[in-house]
Amino acid sequence: MIKKFIISVLMFILLFTGCYSWRIIDTPEPGSHIKIYTMHKGVIEVKDWRYEDGNIVCDMGEEKLEGYTAVKVYTEIDKKELYQIEEEYFDAVNTLVLIGGTGLVVIIGVGIGIGIGIADAIIGD
Repeated sequence: MIKKFIISVLMFILLFTGCYSWRIIDTPEPGSHIKIYTMHKGVIEVKDWRYEDGNIVCDMGEEKLEGYTAVKVYTEIDKKELYQIEEEYFDAVNTLVLIGGTGLVVIIGVGIGIGIGIADAIIGD
């Protein structure tokens, strides 16, 4: 019973999460998850960003100042400072290989279990 539950949960997770990879791009799509490499070899990974006058403005979260006041912190990266931009994308090939491999392992496991059950029934005590 517990094995069926574990297998069904794992298959559900694999089917709906998938594999994501990074690719180097020139211009990222608005709203995408990106990594920005600057000329000074700094790396900034952001999900909330926008273009402003050709520069990339990144939302770096909130910072608390004196007491309970919180302010949004933004970082503006000049296009001259950009070394490389990577964008996260869904990798369908790796996802299919992962799902196929997992399915194959499950099928082989079930086959071995059935084989052991049949052998035990034939040999019996």
